Amino acid sequence: MSKPPLRCVYCGRAGVTKEHIWGKWSRSLNPTPPHVKNNHLLLRPMDGLGGPPVVPKKGMLNRPGATRSQTLKIACRSCNGGWMKYIVDKAIPLLKGFHENNLFKLKDIQDSNCVSSWVALFCMSHEFADKETICISASERDRFRLEGACNENWLCGYAKLEEFCPDDAYYHRAFSVQTLNGTMHMQISLFTFGKVIFFGMWAPFEIDQEIQRFFKESGFNILYPYSIIPENPLRIRYNKYSLSIIIQNISSKIIDFSK
Repeated sequence: MSKPPLRCVYCGRAGVTKEHIWGKWSRSLNPTPPHVKNNHLLLRPMDGLGGPPVVPKKGMLNRPGATRSQTLKIACRSCNGGWMKYIVDKAIPLLKGFHENNLFKLKDIQDSNCVSSWVALFCMSHEFADKETICISASERDRFRLEGACNENWLCGYAKLEEFCPDDAYYHRAFSVQTLNGTMHMQISLFTFGKVIFFGMWAPFEIDQEIQRFFKESGFNILYPYSIIPENPLRIRYNKYSLSIIIQNISSKIIDFSK
């Protein structure tokens, strides 16, 4: 018996195409040698929350090819070549500036919202590399498809790196907090992009200024909701442990704050 066709995670249509998570356009900005392999590890349960120790296991993106060549079959041709392409194409000139120039600045709220939409799209798509930890709701993906912009459930930003990062590192953390309304599931994604680290956080409630402060204390500038970026923002020194440490510290603060 044949399997039913895969459905688009954004609109629900049957039949999906390969979605380049990083975008084919970005590969020329960080060329990699031939015959490389992308490393993708999963951890269960999330470390730092008191669970038993675990042995990492290989994820679905642990396969041949550079990080920026990785694809997921998640979006239909209409979404992939329509509103998703519009968001990416609009952001490309700004993203190239971030990738190559540590002094690059966004001009205004329109630029910030443009980059934030790309970050949110990246987070929603990359979550499907580990289906057990998907937190962004189907209703939010549908809303985003229609509106093409972040809302009060999103927090996006970036931090500048002291030097270019060739590793294309990515770290995703799904976690839960207990509230008066029950258990709330949320996610934080961090990923390097040339000379910056981007982050995207989604939660099923309005993200307040206290949570923004946790990111600012770690050296991040807020893109969405829009805020004025300092003239001389902090720069983060990156190593292979940076993203893990940052995301664990921030998620732990959010969990403690929510108690």
